[in-house]
Amino acid sequence: MNKPVLAALVAAGVLSACGGGGGGSGGTRPADPVPVATSSSSDPGPNPQLAPLGQVAAVDQHIDFTQQTALTPAGLGSFDSLNAMPAPEVSLANTPLIRVAIPDLNVDDVFDGPVTSTMVNGLRVDTSSKEDPTTRRTVTYLAPDAASANPFKLQFSSLGVWNTTDIATGRMTNAAAFSVGTRTDGTDIPTTGTATYQGAMLGVAVEGTSQYSVTGNASALADFRARSIAVQTSNSMRTDMANGAAGVATAAPGYNMTGTLTYPAATNGLSGTMTTADGKTGTATGNFYGPQAAELGMTFNLKSQTGTTLVGGAALKR
Repeated sequence: MNKPVLAALVAAGVLSACGGGGGGSGGTRPADPVPVATSSSSDPGPNPQLAPLGQVAAVDQHIDFTQQTALTPAGLGSFDSLNAMPAPEVSLANTPLIRVAIPDLNVDDVFDGPVTSTMVNGLRVDTSSKEDPTTRRTVTYLAPDAASANPFKLQFSSLGVWNTTDIATGRMTNAAAFSVGTRTDGTDIPTTGTATYQGAMLGVAVEGTSQYSVTGNASALADFRARSIAVQTSNSMRTDMANGAAGVATAAPGYNMTGTLTYPAATNGLSGTMTTADGKTGTATGNFYGPQAAELGMTFNLKSQTGTTLVGGAALKR
């Protein structure tokens, strides 16, 4: 049975070592890509026809990505990275295919290998990797899951974390978190009332010489009249990336975080500060997605005074 897959179009290129340089934040783009079918088959083989990049459409053309059987470009809401890198481009599908590309660097990878799936707060998280002789590239993402009975499953947005690892040393060389989807028009965001959102958090952490993948539950309370969103994450788990697929997730409450995002009237652009229980703090940016702010996505880059870093994001649904 086919598994839903996020096709992540993310920067690769020449990458510096973790901890060097600051993270980038992509903010919001002016418009979302239109859906473009890349193959009529759910198993396109080693050389599928790929969707062109950069096509745009009005934000009110909301796409239900759980229904997309071929790669469908999704607008970038926000992104953050360990080291400076170009903004990622992302496509979503509910077929077992992942694409990674950045036109500026002439990079375009199609992931057609096995997918590993886990569940976080009822949402399906898929991971897929591919290698060349020197580098392993991995994408972990919230999959558009048409089969899920979870009432909080995402339809109009997704969240992913991409990273590269030096095969010789086993060290992660860069990572980027991205929030994508079809964004809510600013005038379609409610102006009264409140809403509760539920979802998941994904990230990567660098703690001295150790590197971890991080997951957790996420929740938010939006006060539309005040244009304020209180966000928190809980049940954080981390997996030592040095152990690869054999890594075991352990509780990591230090990564639980809280913060508040705000936005201007009739404007779909969220920003604020997030702080973890172990003292990392930094900026977060994000967007509403779908009709009437049905979903919420954000990314963040948090650091401690000693230089440890957590880069990731959260994706949630009302």
